[in-house]
Amino acid sequence: MTFLNPWLLAGMAAIGAPILIHMLMKMRVKRMKWAAMRFLQVVTQRNERRLRVEDWLLLALRCLLLILLAIALARPAFRSAGGMMVGGGARTVVIALDNSYSMGLTDGGASRFDNGRKAAEEILDALPTGSQAAFLLFSDVARPVVAEPAVDLNLVKKMIGDSALTDRGSNVHPALSAALDILKRHASGQGQVFLITDGQATGWKELGAMRGEAAQSGSRITIVEPGPGEQPDLGVSALEMGSAMAPAGSAARFSVEATNYGKAEARNVTISLSIDGEPPGDQAVIESLPAGESRRVSLFGRLKTAGFHAVTAQLPPDHLAADDRRTMIVRAMDEVRVLLVAGDMGATPREGDAFFLRRALAPVADDENFFIKPRVVSVADLGGIKLADYHAVALLDVPQLDQQRVAELDKYVRDGGGLMIFPGDKTDPASFDQALGGMLPATMGAPWGDSAGKGKFRTLQAADYTHPVVSIWQDPASGTLSTARFYKGITLQPLPASGPDEGQPVTILKYQDGAPAIVERTWGRGRVIEFSSTANAAWNDLPAHPAFVPLMQRVLGRLVTRRDDALNIPVGGVFTWPAQPDWLYKEMTVKHGAAAPESSKVVLVNGAPELQYGDTDLSGVYDVSIDTQPPVKLSFAAQSDPEESKLDPISDADLKTLAQGTQVIHWGPETSMRQALGGGNSREFWSVFAALALAVACCEMFLAGRFSASK
Repeated sequence: MTFLNPWLLAGMAAIGAPILIHMLMKMRVKRMKWAAMRFLQVVTQRNERRLRVEDWLLLALRCLLLILLAIALARPAFRSAGGMMVGGGARTVVIALDNSYSMGLTDGGASRFDNGRKAAEEILDALPTGSQAAFLLFSDVARPVVAEPAVDLNLVKKMIGDSALTDRGSNVHPALSAALDILKRHASGQGQVFLITDGQATGWKELGAMRGEAAQSGSRITIVEPGPGEQPDLGVSALEMGSAMAPAGSAARFSVEATNYGKAEARNVTISLSIDGEPPGDQAVIESLPAGESRRVSLFGRLKTAGFHAVTAQLPPDHLAADDRRTMIVRAMDEVRVLLVAGDMGATPREGDAFFLRRALAPVADDENFFIKPRVVSVADLGGIKLADYHAVALLDVPQLDQQRVAELDKYVRDGGGLMIFPGDKTDPASFDQALGGMLPATMGAPWGDSAGKGKFRTLQAADYTHPVVSIWQDPASGTLSTARFYKGITLQPLPASGPDEGQPVTILKYQDGAPAIVERTWGRGRVIEFSSTANAAWNDLPAHPAFVPLMQRVLGRLVTRRDDALNIPVGGVFTWPAQPDWLYKEMTVKHGAAAPESSKVVLVNGAPELQYGDTDLSGVYDVSIDTQPPVKLSFAAQSDPEESKLDPISDADLKTLAQGTQVIHWGPETSMRQALGGGNSREFWSVFAALALAVACCEMFLAGRFSASK
């Protein structure tokens, strides 16, 4: 047996009151000698024994009444051995509530997060007087809300009620570490952690590390899983540009992926695409989407003006709203300026190194009005050109670059420019590697093959086009890249990153034998793409194939859109954007949806002005305005992690291995948290003692009245 309010047992000390009154009344008796009363002495002695018994009986009843009242108020209960009931003495507890977006799952009524808040409040209600509680919210990060255990449980309850859901993913490990650290600093042997989470398997990937921390702490751990359980769920798992670039005023293609995270097949799934919040301009229907599988569709949207546009793919609403839509920011461009630096200008334009690439980038008769504007210059002319005026630069069989040109290219790419490199007969691999250093995605090894052909050639891979540049050839209807013949090339050896500004090399396209044909790497805010063969027909016949034009335009798009990668960040990420010098210390206002705008300043970062904003716990569009004349406006989007839509739960058996005595409670609105914390076998019986107290009180009043009458 235990007592839920054991401190009220101190009320039994009140039994001293009737005893004291009895003694005081006895002391008040004053003996007086009166001769006439001596005849009553015989009668008094006869009744004295009976009177003493009556007084002691009333005293006992009054003391018993106070004892029974104290026990009833202390709320006695039976519970199973080893139960996790929080009663039995003041405790220090930490309540950690999951606010990742999977907690937004509903059954048409309350969400998991709503039920989680109610469960947290019931835990507080079950704590004995004198207990203290800390409260933190967690997703893939842990954020203390009440960081130090507070005795004011009403304050903690208010913080729980004010907490909000985010669109972040989940990871329980940071929450458990933070909770155990709080208990280590503040608990004295009565510490307990309550993890209120949906038990989603993706959030428990670090279970092994958590076991070690829990065992070392020795604290009790209770895992509360609020309902509802799994529900049918479809989500937009990816939204990408399908076109190479987004010219203003033209229709752009977008690739949208829908995933069925539920357990049953979904049929006739409608996906729509809208631009800047307007009604959907295009949609597609997936006839069948089996459980656990994904399907991609191509949708088109027109970006009417140059500038930033919000593109949103959306599914019909279901039980998990967070993944029903996905938004990306696309910057439409009036023109794309490309500088082609030719090692050999040729006696005629057709003979020059840049001829085929120039025609591939602007494959129209009236190229003056085409949005891609290529310009061909010689290596000698490069010194007088401002590289920042161009979105991309291509080096075509350039024999050598002096240190000043190399420094200019390095700064240009770091600031967000794009660089294409094609070798040729005049290219010296050793000097090129030495000059450009780590900027190259791969070192240039020894040449292979013979440009004369002689029947020996390589072809490109015929399948597994996974990189965004070549992904359109996954569809056989788009043709193939494998028919082009490469008679000569440079051996590319990917160069691992060695500095913070260097991205890891990524192979875009391979030869059929697995050797890299095209390799890329990020360099600062820009990107470098390196080819193993020429851009003309000197070493291969690729320019004669239909795939050459879309391949070159997609390569250019990959370079141009690199500077806009920062416009689409993961939820919880930090938005950064290079600022103009005159923006420095200007006020920056950021607004998301219906929330109130937030303000900050444009600051210096590593000596350069930069926009920074990190409060991105919610997905969707964030509009940014800089207080200049006229105001500068841009937008960025935060995108949630589609892994969070995988609702498969971890098993109770695995959860109970977290620590010895770990309890798992599946909580719903009909669940009694106090009973659940007692293991399901606790039963209060204070009413029995209250009934006994009432019976004793009635008995005492009856006997007191009767004994008084007899006297």
